[in-house]
Amino acid sequence: MRTVSAWLMLAAELLRLAAAGMFDWFRQRRDLVFEPVVIVRRPTALRRGRRMGGGGRGRRGELRSPWERAPLDRAPWDGIERRKTPRHPGRHTVPMQVTDYNAGPDPTLTTESRTMTIKVGESVPDATLFEYRETEGEGCSIGPNAFKVADLLKGKKVVIFGLPGAFTPTCSAQHVPGYVKHVDALRGKGIDEIWCVSVNDAFVMGAWARDQQSAGKVRMMADGSAEFSRKIGLELDLTARGMGIRSQRYSMLVDNGVVKALNIEAPGKFEVSGAEKMLEQA
Repeated sequence: MRTVSAWLMLAAELLRLAAAGMFDWFRQRRDLVFEPVVIVRRPTALRRGRRMGGGGRGRRGELRSPWERAPLDRAPWDGIERRKTPRHPGRHTVPMQVTDYNAGPDPTLTTESRTMTIKVGESVPDATLFEYRETEGEGCSIGPNAFKVADLLKGKKVVIFGLPGAFTPTCSAQHVPGYVKHVDALRGKGIDEIWCVSVNDAFVMGAWARDQQSAGKVRMMADGSAEFSRKIGLELDLTARGMGIRSQRYSMLVDNGVVKALNIEAPGKFEVSGAEKMLEQA
């Protein structure tokens, strides 16, 4: 009797372990999901209507487009290796990467989504910059005032220099003071205005202008949302340093809205964007 009871207890324990294993297996399968959407290039035979794993035709018989957005778990073999990604990162490993062997262009990408750095000979894109004014006049009020870049550049010869941030060491000790010092020499070369552009708000730029004593010499233009910096392709991602999106260090000479000279600094350098270099190019 004891032997039968022991065997029954062993069988029950084995069933419990098997059920637990099946439950864990189903849970892992549930957590593994395919990448949601990719652009796939269907083979020529499939585009002509040949059926393969669901077919080259839709549910109602219509031919599908050569380029289509399809879930990876439903698309037939089309030259793209698929991978399963865990719904909860860290719980499972990813077995393979996605590799596109067709090497075709992605039709969803547009020129607007691929910002290129502005070049000599190109027109400066329009954007809105803000300047803090200490006094009223010329249609401006005390405090931040918005200006359209295209309107300010029309018919003028302007030097624009960008930098990562107000009150930062190199910017405060060398970059801005250089232009403040050489403002008369630059005006003698026919320069109408000098702008300092930084991804800061207008209040910070106003305080920095007072600190640098740049009033009437260098216009401290705030690009708070990095709109201008992004449009000219000279934004700088300093998120890892806790500074978010900023501007690269550069200088450009703009004549009636067209770039005549452009100097972009290498990361961490201050060699080609100073006032002395601009005096040679103006």
